Amino acid sequence: MATHIRQMLNYFILPSYDGSHHNRITTLLKSILEKCLDKATYTYIFAPDSFERLNGLEFNTNSPLTSYMKIIPTSSYKAGILTVTFPELINKQEFVFPKETSSCIITIGTESYDLQGMRRTQAYKLHSFEVDHQQKLIESQSIEFEVPDGCLCIAGITLHYYLTDRFGKNRVNDKTLNPSGICGAIITPGELKEEQKLRWTSPNHL
Repeated sequence: MATHIRQMLNYFILPSYDGSHHNRITTLLKSILEKCLDKATYTYIFAPDSFERLNGLEFNTNSPLTSYMKIIPTSSYKAGILTVTFPELINKQEFVFPKETSSCIITIGTESYDLQGMRRTQAYKLHSFEVDHQQKLIESQSIEFEVPDGCLCIAGITLHYYLTDRFGKNRVNDKTLNPSGICGAIITPGELKEEQKLRWTSPNHL
Protein backbone atom coordinates (compact mmCIF):
# COMPACT_ATOMS: atom_id res chain seq x y z
CA MET A 1 0.00 0.00 0.00
CA ALA A 2 2.84 2.38 0.81
CA THR A 3 4.41 1.62 -2.56
CA HIS A 4 1.12 2.30 -4.34
CA ILE A 5 0.68 5.62 -2.55
CA ARG A 6 4.24 6.67 -3.39
CA GLN A 7 3.56 5.86 -7.04
CA MET A 8 0.21 7.65 -6.93
CA LEU A 9 1.96 10.79 -5.72
CA ASN A 10 5.22 10.53 -7.65
CA TYR A 11 4.53 13.87 -9.38
CA PHE A 12 4.85 15.49 -5.95
CA ILE A 13 7.64 13.26 -4.62
CA LEU A 14 10.01 12.91 -7.57
CA PRO A 15 12.76 13.61 -8.30
CA SER A 16 13.81 15.39 -5.12
CA TYR A 17 12.69 13.37 -2.11
CA ASP A 18 14.63 12.55 1.03
CA GLY A 19 15.90 9.05 1.71
CA SER A 20 13.57 8.29 4.62
CA HIS A 21 10.21 9.23 3.08
CA HIS A 22 9.28 5.64 2.16
CA ASN A 23 9.90 4.45 5.71
CA ARG A 24 7.84 7.35 7.12
CA ILE A 25 4.88 6.54 4.87
CA THR A 26 5.08 2.82 5.67
CA THR A 27 5.32 3.38 9.43
CA LEU A 28 2.39 5.81 9.42
CA LEU A 29 0.19 3.52 7.29
CA LYS A 30 0.93 0.57 9.58
CA SER A 31 -0.18 2.59 12.60
CA ILE A 32 -3.34 3.78 10.84
CA LEU A 33 -4.31 0.28 9.67
CA GLU A 34 -3.73 -1.22 13.10
CA LYS A 35 -6.29 1.20 14.57
CA CYS A 36 -8.80 0.36 11.83
CA LEU A 37 -8.52 -3.41 12.34
CA ASP A 38 -11.42 -5.16 14.06
CA LYS A 39 -9.53 -7.96 15.79
CA ALA A 40 -12.69 -9.98 16.48
CA THR A 41 -13.46 -10.40 12.78
CA TYR A 42 -10.03 -9.56 11.40
CA THR A 43 -11.55 -7.05 9.01
CA TYR A 44 -10.78 -3.39 8.51
CA ILE A 45 -13.42 -0.80 9.32
CA PHE A 46 -12.81 2.62 7.80
CA ALA A 47 -14.36 5.99 8.58
CA PRO A 48 -14.07 9.12 6.39
CA ASP A 49 -11.21 10.42 8.55
CA SER A 50 -9.38 7.10 9.12
CA PHE A 51 -6.36 8.28 7.13
CA GLU A 52 -6.41 11.85 8.39
CA ARG A 53 -2.96 11.41 9.91
CA LEU A 54 -1.50 11.28 6.41
CA ASN A 55 -2.42 14.95 6.18
CA GLY A 56 0.73 17.00 6.64
CA LEU A 57 3.15 14.22 5.70
CA GLU A 58 6.31 15.77 4.23
CA PHE A 59 8.12 14.24 1.25
CA ASN A 60 11.39 16.04 1.86
CA THR A 61 12.34 16.84 5.43
CA ASN A 62 15.38 18.76 4.15
CA SER A 63 12.97 21.46 2.97
CA PRO A 64 9.68 21.06 4.83
CA LEU A 65 6.62 22.50 3.14
CA THR A 66 5.80 24.28 6.39
CA SER A 67 9.06 26.22 6.15
CA TYR A 68 7.86 27.84 2.92
CA MET A 69 4.10 27.99 3.53
CA LYS A 70 3.07 28.96 7.03
CA ILE A 71 -0.55 27.93 6.41
CA ILE A 72 -1.15 24.65 4.58
CA PRO A 73 -4.26 24.07 2.39
CA THR A 74 -7.16 22.13 3.87
CA SER A 75 -9.35 19.52 2.17
CA SER A 76 -13.04 18.68 2.44
CA TYR A 77 -15.47 16.37 0.65
CA LYS A 78 -19.07 16.73 -0.49
CA ALA A 79 -21.15 14.92 -3.10
CA GLY A 80 -18.34 13.46 -5.17
CA ILE A 81 -16.14 16.55 -4.99
CA LEU A 82 -12.92 16.89 -3.02
CA THR A 83 -12.27 20.59 -2.40
CA VAL A 84 -8.80 21.83 -1.54
CA THR A 85 -8.93 25.32 -0.04
CA PHE A 86 -5.75 27.27 -0.62
CA PRO A 87 -5.37 30.00 2.01
CA GLU A 88 -4.68 33.70 1.53
CA LEU A 89 -0.98 34.26 2.20
CA ILE A 90 1.04 37.41 2.77
CA ASN A 91 4.11 37.11 0.58
CA LYS A 92 7.48 37.18 2.36
CA GLN A 93 5.72 36.61 5.68
CA GLU A 94 3.51 33.56 5.24
CA PHE A 95 5.04 32.43 1.95
CA VAL A 96 8.81 32.20 1.47
CA PHE A 97 10.86 32.53 -1.69
CA PRO A 98 14.39 31.11 -1.50
CA LYS A 99 17.14 33.59 -2.24
CA GLU A 100 17.31 34.78 -5.85
CA THR A 101 14.24 32.82 -7.01
CA SER A 102 11.76 34.89 -8.99
CA SER A 103 8.60 32.79 -9.18
CA CYS A 104 6.93 29.65 -7.91
CA ILE A 105 4.48 27.28 -9.57
CA ILE A 106 2.20 25.75 -6.94
CA THR A 107 0.60 22.48 -7.98
CA ILE A 108 -2.21 20.73 -6.12
CA GLY A 109 -3.63 17.42 -7.26
CA THR A 110 -5.42 14.23 -6.30
CA GLU A 111 -5.16 10.51 -6.83
CA SER A 112 -7.31 7.69 -5.44
CA TYR A 113 -6.72 4.25 -3.95
CA ASP A 114 -9.22 1.38 -4.00
CA LEU A 115 -8.75 -0.17 -0.56
CA GLN A 116 -10.78 -3.29 -1.36
CA GLY A 117 -9.26 -4.02 -4.75
CA MET A 118 -5.79 -2.77 -3.77
CA ARG A 119 -5.56 -0.66 -6.93
CA ARG A 120 -4.50 2.89 -7.56
CA THR A 121 -5.51 5.38 -10.19
CA GLN A 122 -3.02 6.38 -12.87
CA ALA A 123 -4.41 9.67 -14.11
CA TYR A 124 -3.36 12.82 -12.29
CA LYS A 125 -5.91 15.52 -11.67
CA LEU A 126 -3.79 18.61 -11.26
CA HIS A 127 -4.30 22.33 -10.79
CA SER A 128 -1.34 24.71 -11.03
CA PHE A 129 -0.93 28.43 -10.62
CA GLU A 130 2.08 30.74 -10.54
CA VAL A 131 3.03 33.35 -7.99
CA ASP A 132 5.67 36.05 -8.39
CA HIS A 133 8.14 37.02 -5.70
CA GLN A 134 7.13 40.67 -6.06
CA GLN A 135 3.40 40.30 -5.43
CA LYS A 136 2.29 41.31 -1.98
CA LEU A 137 -0.61 38.93 -1.50
CA ILE A 138 -1.32 35.40 -2.71
CA GLU A 139 -5.09 35.18 -2.91
CA SER A 140 -7.10 32.30 -1.51
CA GLN A 141 -8.90 29.92 -3.83
CA SER A 142 -10.92 26.73 -3.71
CA ILE A 143 -9.92 23.96 -6.10
CA GLU A 144 -12.41 21.20 -6.84
CA PHE A 145 -11.61 17.66 -7.98
CA GLU A 146 -14.13 15.00 -8.94
CA VAL A 147 -13.25 11.81 -7.06
CA PRO A 148 -14.65 8.26 -7.08
CA ASP A 149 -16.89 6.76 -4.40
CA GLY A 150 -15.59 4.28 -1.86
CA CYS A 151 -11.90 5.16 -2.16
CA LEU A 152 -9.06 6.72 -0.24
CA CYS A 153 -8.58 10.06 -2.00
CA ILE A 154 -5.30 11.85 -1.33
CA ALA A 155 -4.45 15.44 -2.18
CA GLY A 156 -0.83 16.47 -2.62
CA ILE A 157 0.89 19.83 -3.01
CA THR A 158 4.31 20.79 -4.32
CA LEU A 159 6.17 24.08 -4.79
CA HIS A 160 8.41 24.40 -7.84
CA TYR A 161 10.68 27.44 -7.65
CA TYR A 162 12.21 29.19 -10.65
CA LEU A 163 15.10 31.53 -11.33
CA THR A 164 14.87 33.83 -14.32
CA ASP A 165 18.13 34.95 -15.89
CA ARG A 166 19.39 35.85 -19.36
CA PHE A 167 19.10 32.21 -20.37
CA GLY A 168 15.41 32.07 -19.49
CA LYS A 169 13.36 30.49 -16.71
CA ASN A 170 14.91 27.55 -14.88
CA ARG A 171 13.54 25.38 -12.09
CA VAL A 172 15.89 25.19 -9.12
CA ASN A 173 14.31 22.36 -7.08
CA ASP A 174 16.76 19.68 -5.98
CA LYS A 175 17.41 17.29 -3.08
CA THR A 176 17.76 20.24 -0.69
CA LEU A 177 14.80 22.23 -2.03
CA ASN A 178 11.59 20.38 -2.78
CA PRO A 179 8.76 21.50 -0.47
CA SER A 180 5.97 18.98 -1.01
CA GLY A 181 3.57 16.87 0.97
CA ILE A 182 0.04 15.64 1.56
CA CYS A 183 -2.71 18.17 2.27
CA GLY A 184 -5.73 15.87 2.41
CA ALA A 185 -6.64 12.20 2.89
CA ILE A 186 -10.33 11.30 2.89
CA ILE A 187 -12.30 8.05 2.52
CA THR A 188 -15.23 8.84 0.25
CA PRO A 189 -18.61 7.26 1.05
CA GLY A 190 -20.38 4.62 -1.04
CA GLU A 191 -19.00 1.87 -3.23
CA LEU A 192 -16.66 2.17 -6.17
CA LYS A 193 -18.61 2.05 -9.44
CA GLU A 194 -16.71 0.33 -12.20
CA GLU A 195 -18.41 2.46 -14.82
CA GLN A 196 -16.50 5.45 -13.52
CA LYS A 197 -13.92 6.03 -16.24
CA LEU A 198 -10.68 5.94 -14.30
CA ARG A 199 -7.39 4.30 -15.18
CA TRP A 200 -6.59 1.73 -12.51
CA THR A 201 -3.61 -0.55 -11.96
CA SER A 202 -4.18 -4.26 -11.71
CA PRO A 203 -4.40 -5.55 -8.09
CA ASN A 204 -0.94 -7.13 -8.26
CA HIS A 205 0.82 -4.30 -10.04
CA LEU A 206 3.44 -2.31 -8.10
